[in-house]
Amino acid sequence: MPIRRSRPLIHVCCYLISAITRRISLIVTTIDQNSIMALEKQQPAVNELEDQPSSSLPVFQGNARFFLGGRLQTSVGPPTNLLAVVAIVVPVGLYFGFCAPRIWHRLSPAIPILVAYLLVLSLSSLFKLTSDPGVLPRGIHAEDEHPASEQETVVYIPYRTNDPLAPTIDLAVKYCTVCNIWRPARASHCRTCDCCIDRLDHHCKWLNVCVGARNYRYFFTFIASSSILALLTSISSFLAVFLWKRDHQASTLDALRSAPVCFALALYCAVGLLYPAALLVFHMSLLCRGMNTREQIIETRLPKEQRHRVRNSNISVRSFLDICFAPKPLSYVRPPKRKQVY
Repeated sequence: MPIRRSRPLIHVCCYLISAITRRISLIVTTIDQNSIMALEKQQPAVNELEDQPSSSLPVFQGNARFFLGGRLQTSVGPPTNLLAVVAIVVPVGLYFGFCAPRIWHRLSPAIPILVAYLLVLSLSSLFKLTSDPGVLPRGIHAEDEHPASEQETVVYIPYRTNDPLAPTIDLAVKYCTVCNIWRPARASHCRTCDCCIDRLDHHCKWLNVCVGARNYRYFFTFIASSSILALLTSISSFLAVFLWKRDHQASTLDALRSAPVCFALALYCAVGLLYPAALLVFHMSLLCRGMNTREQIIETRLPKEQRHRVRNSNISVRSFLDICFAPKPLSYVRPPKRKQVY
C-alpha cells in the first residue's frame, strides 16, 4: 500500500522538475537571443571572418608558418633548426658517455653539471627563438591611407636622442606596398618570410626563423650559451684525453688511439666554436652601439656625414639591460585576452 500511494507523488515531482527545467531553458534562450541582437547592433558584422576561428593567425599571410596557436613560428624551407638541435645534442650526448665519467671522478663534478646546464639553456633558448619575432599584420592601411605615388611611401619624422648636443635625426617611416601598412620605425620587410617584422635584425637561414624585437634576446642567449658550451666541452674533452694519458703513463699517440671519441669531440667543438663566438662578438658590438644587423649594413653604405643612429652610441649598459630585462613587445599573432567587464 505505501508503494502505491507513493507513485502519484513521484509523478508529480517529476512533472514539476521537467516544467521548471523547460522554463529555465526558455528564459536562458531568450536572454542569449537578446544579447546577440544587442551585439549585432553595436558591432557591424564582418563577413570575411565568419568562417574563421577566433585566432588572428589567418591575418598573417606570406611564407611564415605558425604552430601551436602561434607559439612556434618558422618559415618555408628545409627544417634546418632540427639540424641545429642534432648538432648540439649528439656531441653532448657522446661527451656524457665517454668523457664526463673521467672528468667527474678525477677533476670535479661541477664541470659535467655545468655542461648539462648550458645544454638545457641552449635548447630552451633555441625553442623560444622559434617564436613570433614581431610579425606585423597586413592590410591595415590598404584603403584609406594608401600612398598615391612611390615618393609618398617614405615619411620622415624628426627624432632627437638623449644627447643634447646631438643633431635632430629624420627618422624614416616607410609604407610597405606588399603588406599594405605603414610599418613602425626600425621595422623591415623580410623577403624570405614575406612579412614585415618589428625591428628586424636578420633572417637566420641556419635556424629558419627571423630575429626581431620579440625574440632577439633568445637569439643572443642562444649564441652566448652555445659558445660557452662548445668551449667548455672542447677543453674538458682534451682534459679527459690528458687524464687517460697520465693514468696509464702512455704516450700522446697511444692516448689518442685509446680515447678517439674524446679527441674527436674536442676538435669538433673547437671548430664549431668559431661561428657562434664570432656572432657573439659581432652582436655585442652592435649592442654597445644601439644598432642591429640591418642598420649596420645600411650604415656602411652611407658616408660618415649621413650616418645617424636611432639611439645614442654611449648606452652600452642600457642596451644590455633592455635585451635582458625589458618587457617584450605585445604579439599581434597571439594578442592578450581582454577581460570581459559585466
